[in-house]
Amino acid sequence: MPPRSALPTVQTRRLAVGYVRLLPDASGDGGDQLTARMRAFAHRSGLELVSVYTEPPHVFRRAAFGALIEALRRSDICAVVVPAPKHLSEFDGIYRAMRTLIELETRSEVVIMSEDGATS
Repeated sequence: MPPRSALPTVQTRRLAVGYVRLLPDASGDGGDQLTARMRAFAHRSGLELVSVYTEPPHVFRRAAFGALIEALRRSDICAVVVPAPKHLSEFDGIYRAMRTLIELETRSEVVIMSEDGATS
């Protein structure tokens, strides 16, 4: 048997999910393009994006956000990737409350791709 240092190492990535809230002015394929950018960002960040929860525009009750919270309660998921703060809310107070809910309820890290909102 080869020495331990000669054995190939398996690098495991931490598992993450994504959350996107589509805006009314988003193009029909905007969600797919955004998901691809999120997957690439997650990979560069050492994460494996296993699922993306997408909220359609003009919804009052955020079913995808509820499903996101449930997914984050799984012990193998450690983070949520969000394209920009506005995907949680355009209002700073609501954004901070939703982020805090994620962090406190699920002990998951919130990873923001772009703080300035350039990624929509």
